[in-house]
Amino acid sequence: MRKPDPRAAMGDLLADLVSRRENEPFLVRLFDRAAGDWALLCELCSDLPHVVDAIAELGADAQPMAWLADPFAARRSGYCLVSIYSDEHIRCDVALYNRARLTRGQDRPA
Repeated sequence: MRKPDPRAAMGDLLADLVSRRENEPFLVRLFDRAAGDWALLCELCSDLPHVVDAIAELGADAQPMAWLADPFAARRSGYCLVSIYSDEHIRCDVALYNRARLTRGQDRPA
């Protein structure tokens, strides 16, 4: 079986992290940090075994992640950018995420 391209796999992992409901604990931990504050993926997902397995397979446990305010927030209220960086591949993958959806009803500021 052919090993997946790690550059494409990082983007796929990010898409799963922001789109699958079972990964919401990761998002809560990420958004508890200040915008632009980098944290290691393995620390943010340590209690999510399916993610721990995926990042071990990719060798991505030391990948830094952060979120930033959406530069077009005036048009898309509540959205932000979620980023994962690979120093090995000199690559940054970014996903647009509706942070307001996650924080709504949780007594968290959007």
